[in-house]
Formats: sequence, structure tokens, C-alpha cells
Amino acid sequence: MDTKALLMQKNGIVLMHLAEELLGKQVGDRIETIVNLAEKFQVGRGTVQTAMKTLKELNAIDMEARGHMGTIITKMDYSVLLNVSGLSSIVGVMPLPYSKRYEGLATGIYNVLNQTNVSVHLAFMGGADRRLGALLDKRYDFVVASKLTALHYLKEKQPVDILVALSPKTYVNDHSLIVRKDFKGYFNGMKIGVDYSSFDQLSMTSRYFQNKSIELIPLKYGHIIANLKNKKIDGAIWSIEERLLADEDLKFENIHAASEDIENTQAVIIVRKNDTSIINFLSRFFDKEKVEKYQQDVLDNKILPNY
Repeated sequence: MDTKALLMQKNGIVLMHLAEELLGKQVGDRIETIVNLAEKFQVGRGTVQTAMKTLKELNAIDMEARGHMGTIITKMDYSVLLNVSGLSSIVGVMPLPYSKRYEGLATGIYNVLNQTNVSVHLAFMGGADRRLGALLDKRYDFVVASKLTALHYLKEKQPVDILVALSPKTYVNDHSLIVRKDFKGYFNGMKIGVDYSSFDQLSMTSRYFQNKSIELIPLKYGHIIANLKNKKIDGAIWSIEERLLADEDLKFENIHAASEDIENTQAVIIVRKNDTSIINFLSRFFDKEKVEKYQQDVLDNKILPNY
């Protein structure tokens, strides 16, 4: 049976919605009643019954009526469901991979999600606000950010949800005030680099320098180190990573007291609210333990980054 031809038919949209719905289930789960599905999709019961029959004919699903327990799924083929849902390619966006930690995270996400029949790609963009805007514009299907940033978006009532929260230190190791080796301590008028599109950096900078006389210098996050070295700024809040720790021109001032929230080190996956196919796909196939294992293997030099 030609799946594309089916989706072009009058009832194709219901078939796609039903496939999206079933992506979030597994063998042994109970299927909603035809009445409930018809109400959810705002169509007649016969349309839902036809769509269900079509999925069975495509061998996407099989089920069994078990009395008061309802109708139970006995077989599923996710590859067929993905094809019917129209979800053939997904693109996520995450920070620029300037650290081995980000490279490891990208390696984990890419390799775990590409074990499905869906082609998953990663794009890279500096600034969480820019990534959020691209998600809401539907240029990307999911965003990688810190949990602290994601909670800020939820507080602002942005139409997004946190779908997956990874462990502490999956996003960054920790944060520090990074300065040049000749730094002698805080002084009035100190020039501090900040990327206004990065909620994490802006909020930590504001907390650390509260009630101090400084000049904030707007910079893209990726340009901060170069501007610090050529003395256009005197410091910046920055994530502590191996590359910078080895840099003999720089040193780090502890800001732990101003950065004790662990959420700024946790990576999360952010999705648009009610984006059923993406939510169900990632809920089913995003294995956080495997993603974190890939990341750790990259950090330990056991495997090369691959994304």
C-alpha cells in the first residue's frame, strides 16, 4: 500500500494524527477509545476507525480487545508510524561546540536519535534567546539549553516545554570569572563582557557584580575570550572547560557563592508546546543514559566526537 497516496486522501490528516498519537505508546499500553479519539481529532468515529484499520493493514500496529481493560497494543512498528506521521527528518539546535563537553553532548544526541528511521541533524547557534526564537519560528524542532534558561522561559510563559532534563554538568562543568593573568582584583569601571542573548551568563553576571560599579560590554559569547586577551574587556563569566584551564594567559576567580544553582550546568531538551509528533518521537527514542554515556566517552577520549 502506497503510504504517500494514503496521506493525500481526504482522511490522510487523521491518519497522520493517529500515527503521531501512537508514537508515544508501546506494546502493552491501552489505546484510547474511538469515541475519545474522534473527539480529540474533531472528526467522526468512522474516520478514526478507517484510520485505525489502515494502520493495521500497514502492519504499523496490532491490538486486542480485553474486556474492561480496553483495547491493548500487541504489536508496533515505529518505523511505519514515523513514516505515516510525516516525520522523516528532525533538526535540533544547540550551542556552538566550542568545548569537548558540547562535542560529547552533540555526539550523544546525534548517535542515539539516528538509530531510528528518522534522519536527525544538529545545527549550532550561539545565544539561547536566538535558539528559542528559531524554535518558535519552526526553523528547528528542538533546542538544547541549560535548565536554568529553560525555567526562565517557562516563567516568562513562552509556549515551550522541557521534555528531557539530563544530569548536572552535562551542559557545562561549572562557571567562573575568567580574567587575564595580570588581574589584581575587582576595580571600579571594570569592563565585563556579556552576551545579552545568554540568560545564564547575563543572570550570573548580574548576581556576581551586584552593587559593583562595572561597565557591561555587549559581545557574542564566542568572541569573549579574544576580547579578553586583547584587553578590550577585563573579564567575563564563563564556563570552565579543559581548553581554557590549559591557557597560560588566563586565570579563574571562584564565583561559586553567586552560582550555586545546579540548573545552570544541566542540559535540557526544549520543544514547542503541543508539537505532538516531536514530543512523542523524542519521548520514545531519546535515551538520556545513552546520550550521557556517549558524552562521557568523548570527555574521557574513549571515542572521537561524531555529529
